[in-house]
Formats: sequence, structure tokens, C-alpha cells
Amino acid sequence: MGRRRLTPQQKKRQSLARDTPLAAKYPKGFRKHWPRKKAVAERAFRHAQRQSIAAGNDDLAVRRRTVRKWPQAKLGETIAANAQRRAGLQETPRKSAEARARRARKRRRISGA
Repeated sequence: MGRRRLTPQQKKRQSLARDTPLAAKYPKGFRKHWPRKKAVAERAFRHAQRQSIAAGNDDLAVRRRTVRKWPQAKLGETIAANAQRRAGLQETPRKSAEARARRARKRRRISGA
């Protein structure tokens, strides 16, 4: 017996809950970036240890920087955050009313309308 078919609404809900938006410029770049990130942290740790020893500190109280992986936001959360940001910009825009008016005049002049 096969799986039960999903309605388009159920598919959409499932997609918003499960999928993650592709926020990276290079989607598979993490493969190279993660080992590189760990290597940089380890290199900095060894450098700090050598400096500590050269300064005459024998306690070696230098700690390695923690390298963490962060979970990626789900598609539904990302869409909600973008909508909230846009609503906030409608209420309190980043530019003043005069600046927006100047830009509108400039655009009208350039387009020739």
C-alpha cells in the first residue's frame, strides 16, 4: 500500500516547516570552510601558547577559541522574519521623508517622466 497523497496546503505547510532557505553564495562551500575554520582556531591557539611561553608564563592559561556549528533557520521562520522586518521599515523607515522625496524626484528626472 502506497503513501497517502498530500493536498497542496499540506505540502506547503510541510515545506515551510522542513525546508531551509539557501542563504549561502556557494551552497557546498561548508565542506571546505569548516576544516579551514577549525585549522585557523588551532593555529591561533598554538601561536598564543608560544607567545605565552616566550613571555615567561609557565601556567599556559591560554584557551582555544570554540568553533561552533549553528542550526539553519527553517523556511517558514525566515519568511516570517522578513515580513516582520518589512513591516518595521514601513513604520520607521531608515531614511527621512526628505531623503525619500529627494530620491523620488531624482528618479523622475532620470526616467524622463
